[in-house]
Amino acid sequence: MISIGLSNVHLVLGARSIFKDLTWEIQHNQKIGLVGPNGAGKSSLLKLITGEFSPEPGGSVVRAKGVTVGYLPQQPDFPPRIRRSTWSWQAFPELQKLSLS
Repeated sequence: MISIGLSNVHLVLGARSIFKDLTWEIQHNQKIGLVGPNGAGKSSLLKLITGEFSPEPGGSVVRAKGVTVGYLPQQPDFPPRIRRSTWSWQAFPELQKLSLS
């Protein structure tokens, strides 16, 4: 079963073509690693998958029902006056409960 599918995706940022005719699938329960040099488009691909970026007309990004996607940006935009460690722990409410016990 396909969890995330990209079909004929073309992404242009400014005057630069990041992807052209990209087709890719992530299967249910599949583990993947995304590796490449700086500027190769790894973050742009993740932003396409999360919906932060939209492909050019003709391409599509589909997520199966119930699939949620998140990622931690390379340069997160932290709220002012909140310590980074406090912000990071908010992602793990289960662990916060354990540490308070």
